[in-house]
Amino acid sequence: MWYKITSNEILESEELPWDAIPIVTVIGKEDDVEGKLSLKGLIRDIKQLLRMYNWVISEIAEIISKAAKAKYIAAEGQIEDNEDEWASMNVSDDATVTYKPATFEGHLLPTPQQMPSAGIPAGLEQQRVDILSDLEAITGINQAKLGVQSNETSGVAIRARAAQGDNSNFHYISHFTDAINHEGRVENSALHIVYDTARTITIMGKDDEESLKAINGRDGVGLGTGNFTTTVSVGQSSNSAKEEQASGMMEMFTKVGLVQETAADLVVGSQDWVGKDALADRLKKALEMQSPGLTADIIKDGEDNEVALLQNQLQQMQQQMQQMQQQAQQLQQALEKSNADKNAAEQQKQKNESQKLQILAQEIGIKKQEIIATQDIERQKLEHEEKKLEGDLVKNNLDNATRVEIADRNNQAEVPKIDLEQQKVDISKSEAETNRMAANKADIGVPPKVEAPKAEPKAAPTNVNLTVNGSKVKESTIEPNGKGGYNVKTVEVDK
Repeated sequence: MWYKITSNEILESEELPWDAIPIVTVIGKEDDVEGKLSLKGLIRDIKQLLRMYNWVISEIAEIISKAAKAKYIAAEGQIEDNEDEWASMNVSDDATVTYKPATFEGHLLPTPQQMPSAGIPAGLEQQRVDILSDLEAITGINQAKLGVQSNETSGVAIRARAAQGDNSNFHYISHFTDAINHEGRVENSALHIVYDTARTITIMGKDDEESLKAINGRDGVGLGTGNFTTTVSVGQSSNSAKEEQASGMMEMFTKVGLVQETAADLVVGSQDWVGKDALADRLKKALEMQSPGLTADIIKDGEDNEVALLQNQLQQMQQQMQQMQQQAQQLQQALEKSNADKNAAEQQKQKNESQKLQILAQEIGIKKQEIIATQDIERQKLEHEEKKLEGDLVKNNLDNATRVEIADRNNQAEVPKIDLEQQKVDISKSEAETNRMAANKADIGVPPKVEAPKAEPKAAPTNVNLTVNGSKVKESTIEPNGKGGYNVKTVEVDK
C-alpha cells in the first residue's frame, strides 16, 4: 500500500501493483567490525590518497603558474624612480620598462635580469606517481582494465590483467547483480497489471536482437496468468562478447582445418558487417549439400534420440532423393542438349559436305573449261603450225621449181637471145643505111621514107604445175615483163 500521511492522520492511500517498494539498494562492500555492520563503497578506502593526489597536483599547478612571475635581479639604483613599473612587471602588458644605467668602478653594469624558473620538483612528480600506484593496488583497477597501453602486447595478456581487476572487485559486480535481480522481481509482480490489454511488445533477445510479440490477444498469450522470474548475468556487453567470439572463431578457423571444412557458416555468422547473414546462409546450404545432416539442429534435452536420428536420416534421404532428381534432370538436360548438339553437328556436317561437293563441282567445271580452252589453244597452235609448215613447204617447192624453171628457161632462151642481138645489130645497120640514103635524097630533094620500128620478139610463156597434199594443184606461169625480167603468176585449182 501507498500512504500519504501527516503526524496524526492518513491523507491518501492507494494499493500499489508491486509486491515490494520499488526502491533498490546497491550494496558496495560489507564488513563486520566487532559485531557492527560496516557498509562502504569503492571511494572510502582511497579518500586520503585522493586528497594527497589533489594536494600534489595543486602544488604542481602553483609552481607552473609562478614560473611566469619569476623575480628580477637589478643593481642598486637601476630601477630608482621606476619601482611601480617593475613591481607590476609580471602582470603588466606593457611592451617596455625603463631602468637607469649604473656603473661600478667605471664599468657599465648589465641590465636587470629575470631569474630562471626552478621547474617542478622531482619529489612532487615522484609523489604523484606513487599515489597512482597505490590507487591501483587498493582498488584493483589497473591500467590494462582502463584501456591504457602498458607492457602487455598480446590479447591474452591484456585480458589476463583485466581479469585481475574483475576478481579483486567481484563483490561489487555480485551485489549489483543481486540488485538487478530484485528489481526484476518487483517489476514482474506488476506485469499483469501494467500489461493488461492486447498489444504488441518488443522483446530483446540474447544477442540484443529485437523482435515483436503480440500479447493478450486471441491466441491466449498474455501476462495475466502464470509466474515469471528474472535471470541476470553480468559480464561483457553484447558487443564485447560478439567481438571476442568473432576473434576467437577467426583464430580457430585459420589454425584448424576441420573448422574450415565444417563451420564456415558459423564463423561468418559471428562477424559484424553488412551481408554476413546472407553469406552464412549460402555457406550453410553448401555444407548441407556436401555433407547432409551436418547443419541439422542439435537434439534437444529430453527428446528421443532414436526418433531424432530417424528424422535426421529421413531428412538426409529426402535430400539425397532431391539431389538424385536434380542430377537426373541435369543428365536429361545434358542428354537432350547432347542430342541437339549432335543433330546440329550432323546437319552442319551434311551442309559442309554439300558445300564441299558444290565447290568440287565448280572446281571440276573450271578445270574442264580450262582443259577445253587449252585444247582449243593447242589445236589452234597446231593448225597455225600446220599452215605455217604448208606455207613453208609451198614456198620451198615454189622456190625450187621456180629456180629450176628459170634455169631451164634461161638455157632455152640463150640461143634466141643471141639471134635477137644479131637482129638488133642488123636493124641498127639497116636504119643507119636508111638514114644515110634519106640524107642523100634530101640533098637532091627527095623526101626520106620512114619505116616503123619492128617489135621486139617475145618469148613464149612457160607453165609450172605443183601438187599440194594430193588434192590441190598450183599452176604458175612465167612471162617476160618487157624490161629484161620475168613475172610469175600462181593460180590454185582442183586436181
